Formats: sequence, C-alpha cells, structure tokens
Amino acid sequence: MLKDKVLETINKYNMIQAGDKILLAVSGGPDSVALLHILWSLKDKLKISMHIAHLNHNLRGKEAIEDAKYVENLSSELMLPISIEEVDVKSFAEKNKLGIEDAGRELRYKFFEDTAKKIGATKIALGHTADDNVETFLMRLIRGSGLKGLTSIPGVRGKIIRPLIVAWRSEVEEYCKENNLNPRTD
Repeated sequence: MLKDKVLETINKYNMIQAGDKILLAVSGGPDSVALLHILWSLKDKLKISMHIAHLNHNLRGKEAIEDAKYVENLSSELMLPISIEEVDVKSFAEKNKLGIEDAGRELRYKFFEDTAKKIGATKIALGHTADDNVETFLMRLIRGSGLKGLTSIPGVRGKIIRPLIVAWRSEVEEYCKENNLNPRTD
C-alpha cells in the first residue's frame, strides 16, 4: 500500500520530525495530489502542520487557471492554508536565455523557498517519484554527465523532501483511483 511505503520512506530518510510545518507543492496532478492526501491523512500521526503552495507558470492558458482553482478547492476541502502565485515562465526564459523547463524549475524553487520562509515552513515536500528519478538519470546520461552528474534525485536535500521518491507512478495512479481522487492531467 502506497501510504505505508511513504511512511516507511519518511522514517528511513528521517524526512519529517514532530512539529514540522510542511509546505506542500501541489500542481493538481496525480503525484502531488496523492502526496497531499497521504500526508494529510498522516498529519496527526506525524504531528505536522501543512500549507499548500501552487504556482501557475502561465504556459497552459485556461487549463492552468483551472489547475489553480482545483488546488484551491482541495485546500478548502482539507481546511489547509494555501499560497498561489503566477509567473511568466516564457518571458523569464527568454530574458535569461534558458529553456522553458529550466526557467520553470528555477522560478518554482524560488517560489517554494520564498513561501517557506514567509510562512515559517521547516520542510518543502515535492511529489517526485521513482519514475522521475529514472528519467533524470537517463537525461543526465544522454547529456554526457560525469559520475557526479549521474546521481539520482535525492530523497532529502536541505529542507526539500520527496516522500514519493521510491514509489512508481503506477502506484500513485492506483492510489488516486482507490481513494477516489480526481487529479488534473495535462
């Protein structure tokens, strides 16, 4: 069961301590929605508080606006505070001579760090899965990274934690189905 696997990962990597305030990055997709649901169901056991963060990259028009509304509705249903912001990834990418993905990642992490600081979060939880880990490894291999560059996505890096890092996307999708979660897909 995915929830047990996540709890085991949290304990194995010492990701969360009692009293932590978790800023949870929620895009509205299956990974982040499953992670939100799992951590919310474990919040009393883990003795944590949570705050949702959602960033609209302004790349998908109406769909992105609907994603933000969906995440806002989730926060309301779960009675969790939320921070939502919009950025212009395309302009940032052009201005800084970056690809769209790199620009989006840079702006996302800045948003998470700034929001965590503003609300006093001790951890930032991201919904990366084992599939993301494999994809990152293969992309680095194709790009010709040296041995240091071929490392995988860490489960913990500073205040960033990835409780789903050992779970496969298929497990996440099954969890969403079993729990009647209806995440957004693009």
